Amino acid sequence: MRHGKTLLAALLAVVALVETSAAEDVTDCTAGGEAWRAGDVQSAIDAFTLCIDEGDLAPGTMSAALSNRGNILVAVGAPNHALTDLDHAIELDANNVAAIYGRGTAKFDLGDLNGALDDYTRAVNLEPDLVQLRFERANTYSALGRHAEAVAEYDIVVAVNPLDPVLLTNRGWSQTLLGNYDAAIADYNTALLSNPSHVLALLDRAWTRTLMGDGGAGLADAEMAVVMAPERPAALATRAQILAVLGQTDAALAGFEAAIALGGDGLVKAYQARLAARGYEPGPADGAYGGRTKVALEQCVADACNLLQDP
Repeated sequence: MRHGKTLLAALLAVVALVETSAAEDVTDCTAGGEAWRAGDVQSAIDAFTLCIDEGDLAPGTMSAALSNRGNILVAVGAPNHALTDLDHAIELDANNVAAIYGRGTAKFDLGDLNGALDDYTRAVNLEPDLVQLRFERANTYSALGRHAEAVAEYDIVVAVNPLDPVLLTNRGWSQTLLGNYDAAIADYNTALLSNPSHVLALLDRAWTRTLMGDGGAGLADAEMAVVMAPERPAALATRAQILAVLGQTDAALAGFEAAIALGGDGLVKAYQARLAARGYEPGPADGAYGGRTKVALEQCVADACNLLQDP
């Protein structure tokens, strides 16, 4: 999970905090932390709920407990429910960095990118040396299309973790979208030296090489990615996109349809939005493949239009 490691670190710190408050009954909070560390998510949520409801907690400890439960809810994919806890935690302690971080993550997952950026920036201002906060802010800049700002933020994080393939790949993608292809390729190469099985670095390098005019090398990378991860729609779609650029229209269309078979309605909706934005008239964004959407995809592939990225 994208935020799991940092959430665990934040959780451990908060559990340590509540354990030191002898005047309160934090037994269930401690049990919640132990359950989370053991991977028992439901027991962790139940224990924190008991601690919150029955522990007679002081405001600072209550903020910590709510932050824990809220961050767990974010981690398990329930950001709407998490926001209630995290908002309350921040009301009780405006400097609760774990709660601010968690709320930013919940907002990001709900598509409120500007709200996420506000929270991540607030957290960075409180803890400027906590690189995970900067990493999430960089990801948010990138999602907002503010790639120069994303690269500047990634630079700070990569300086601390120079061989982390995720950091390098994310920075490389922003470099690709800025047209800084040589810098992007350097990041992907280092990421793949660090982890030769990092499929996303391979796919991003494949597309960047294609953008640089070397579709043959791009296709070789994409073929390797498909061998490594045949179940990933992104691998099939990247190969299909490169085949379209190379003029192999039938193979490209078959590749996109194979990606759709794996990616389902969500991927179809993404393609419908991109096709519509490029003027191909795929019909309503209903996630159904066929009819006007199929015709629009065929036209787009014949034109080698870019389906990998939003316009």
